[in-house]
Amino acid sequence: MFMTPAGYNETTPNTTTDTNDSDADPTTGNSPVTNLVSGESDQTVDAGIYKPATIGDYVWRDTDGDGIQDPTELGINGVTVLLKDATTLAVLQTTVTTNGGPTGSAGYYNFTVDPGTYVVMFMAPTGNTLSPTGNGTTTTDSDPNPTTGNSNPVTVTSGGSNQTIDAGLYQPASLGNYVWEDLNKNGIQEAGEPGVNGVTVLLKNANGTVLQSTVTATNAGTAGYYQFTNLAPGDYIVMFMTPTGYNETTPNTTTDANDSDADPATGNSPLTNLVSGESDQTIDAGIYRPATIGDYVWRDTDGDGIQDPTELGINGVTVLLKDATTLAVLQTTVTTNGGPTGGAGYYSFTADPGTYVVMFMAPTGNTLSPTGNGTTTTDSDPNPTTGNSNPVTVTSGGSNQTIDAGLYQPASLGNYVWEDLNKNGIQEAGEPGVNGVTVLLKNAGGIVLQTTVTTTNAGTAGYYQFTNQLQAII
Repeated sequence: MFMTPAGYNETTPNTTTDTNDSDADPTTGNSPVTNLVSGESDQTVDAGIYKPATIGDYVWRDTDGDGIQDPTELGINGVTVLLKDATTLAVLQTTVTTNGGPTGSAGYYNFTVDPGTYVVMFMAPTGNTLSPTGNGTTTTDSDPNPTTGNSNPVTVTSGGSNQTIDAGLYQPASLGNYVWEDLNKNGIQEAGEPGVNGVTVLLKNANGTVLQSTVTATNAGTAGYYQFTNLAPGDYIVMFMTPTGYNETTPNTTTDANDSDADPATGNSPLTNLVSGESDQTIDAGIYRPATIGDYVWRDTDGDGIQDPTELGINGVTVLLKDATTLAVLQTTVTTNGGPTGGAGYYSFTADPGTYVVMFMAPTGNTLSPTGNGTTTTDSDPNPTTGNSNPVTVTSGGSNQTIDAGLYQPASLGNYVWEDLNKNGIQEAGEPGVNGVTVLLKNAGGIVLQTTVTTTNAGTAGYYQFTNQLQAII
């Protein structure tokens, strides 16, 4: 009988080789009965003893999902861990993670086992995913296969301890959220600016490899939403594929929840880092359509600032598009044939949404018509002195075709006061002109516009002249 020392167990007998097997019964410590004859020496009654081994040790919240235990990532209690036979995968023991380890913190488990080879299986709780393997070191990596939950086989010997069988858990992350038509191109989602369906959105990793693709669609009754779900923590880029006829707005970083994040040149958002369980719903893109401003310059025959049916367009007039704030010139064009009938006098600018001033360059010998007459579609818009229109605001896809200009060539009238010697109302030879006579020019309402006096012209007295006039009576 062998008296097993404290902390040891007796091994199971093995009868295959009598000279080196273990003969003691693990329960009683007794060997089988041995019959000795006279003078015999039996040197085969042996006993193997062993100390239990341990396997552990840790399950942690892998916040960044990289399969490496970082100092700030904490253990998780309550995770079920199974010890399985390495050959049959039969479950031998079950435990759950609890407080333990060197500091008594959360996330530790431990199995006490006989020497042998085992598999440790980690049961990821609902809503959690096992981290990738192969990163970090033996003491900081995550060991179980993310699909099966099983570790590689773990062999322990008598009294041995393997406390490196760890598992990282993360909760899948998600990101989205919105593509809208930025009517005023300011990079901010505002009331009345609609979402846009059918925009292709790509999810890329930090190296630019495309991982997923989706298109914007209606969500809760509002167009323009997209979503990427079940993402591992890590770094991502969202790329917005601008639809034909649209441009991407300039990013605005003032308010993350409703700004535009896409770079207009590449369509890419900045790199976004997602941690375990995070849902980032701030990756948005504003898009806009170019707008147009026009439309017409005409010969204002009667100079009243109203487009009449018989007054025709004028080609070759220079028109400038200017920034409404700085008045810097942005574009230049000239009037040409166009409009609904292909007639003369039309111009057009294609511009981003914004506020502009249109300036008309009156050709030499021409004057811009007065403003404030007619309707929006028939009036003359530019200030006759500066040539500038009032500010014109256009939104995404909008068109303002009412910025028109009338041109007239100044008229003149005169001419002569003479002494009608015979009072017959006819200028006749010998009837002299009279200098110094005051002559008033009045409009149709009787208001005096100009005053002059008759004077000598080309050697003859009695002449007067009013120039640069439109309509007047004397």
